[in-house]
Amino acid sequence: MKRKLFLFLLLLGLLLGGCIKKDEEGKFVIDEVSTSALESGKNYYIITAIRWTGNGNVIINDIDLLHAESNIQHQFYAGESGKKLGVYKRDKEDIGELKDIKDWTIEKEGILILSFQLEDVKKNPKRQIKILYTVNDKQQEQIIDSSTIQNLYTTAK
Repeated sequence: MKRKLFLFLLLLGLLLGGCIKKDEEGKFVIDEVSTSALESGKNYYIITAIRWTGNGNVIINDIDLLHAESNIQHQFYAGESGKKLGVYKRDKEDIGELKDIKDWTIEKEGILILSFQLEDVKKNPKRQIKILYTVNDKQQEQIIDSSTIQNLYTTAK
């Protein structure tokens, strides 16, 4: 009986230790932005904050959408700090410089910009954001559920 209890406690300790270590390494948090119905064929930009909860710098290798329909043309960029968060049309607002996302270093927080165009798109609860990044010389991946991305849709024609 004592042996079973010891093995259970050892297994529990290893499991909890792994979870604590994962949290210490950090994760990304992306602010949500409220969207409404968008027009098909128009260019839009979502500007939002992205935060890194870990210690030190993290290098983003790539960001993409998972389960995105082929009628969603999109590209992620790094933006200038201090930008007002929200949804913008390119012809109405100054988005600022769009920087390549590859090898983007974030210490604690940055500005993430999603450039996109939709053609007859409906809301999709399966859409997610996938981030490939390097921290402590180790490449990792994080999948983020985002209501902003899931709730993108166009008005009926």
